[in-house]
Amino acid sequence: MAAGWGARGFYTSTATLADMQAATAWRAATGDTAVIRLDVLGKIDTFDGIDQISPTDAEITALVTAVLASFSDRATLPLAGFTETDTFFAAKARFNLFDTCNTWIGSVLRAAGLPFVRWTPFSRIRPWPWAVRNWPRPGAALHSTGRPLPASMR
Repeated sequence: MAAGWGARGFYTSTATLADMQAATAWRAATGDTAVIRLDVLGKIDTFDGIDQISPTDAEITALVTAVLASFSDRATLPLAGFTETDTFFAAKARFNLFDTCNTWIGSVLRAAGLPFVRWTPFSRIRPWPWAVRNWPRPGAALHSTGRPLPASMR
C-alpha cells in the first residue's frame, strides 16, 4: 500500500509534469488544502532503486496510527484517481512550500520511531519510493478488495 500527502489542487490534477498548470503550482507553493492519497501497489518483486526500512510490529502500528492521524475525514473524496485502486481523502494541515509531502513523510516516520532527518533536504533516504517490508503480516484483516486494513479500521 502506498500513502501520500499533498496539495489538493496539484496532487489531484497533475498525473505527469505535462499536466502541471502555473496557477495550480502557485497555489501549492503558497498554500492549499491537503489530501491523502492511498493506493494498492500489490506485490513488489524487486526493490531495485527503492530504499527499504524493516520496522518492528510496534513501529508499523505507530506508522499506521500516524498516517491515520493525518486524515481530517475518513470518507473518500469524489475525485478521480490515477489508478484503478487509488483514492483521495481530506487531510489535516495545509500544503505549502515549507510543509511539503516530504515533510509529511518525515513526520510520520519519526512518529513511528523510525529515523528520518528533521529537515528533508538533508535526507539520505529518497522520500519516494520507499517500502515498508513485511506488511501486511500473515493473517492480517483484509478489505473486500484484498487490501489490508489497519487494526483501527477493522
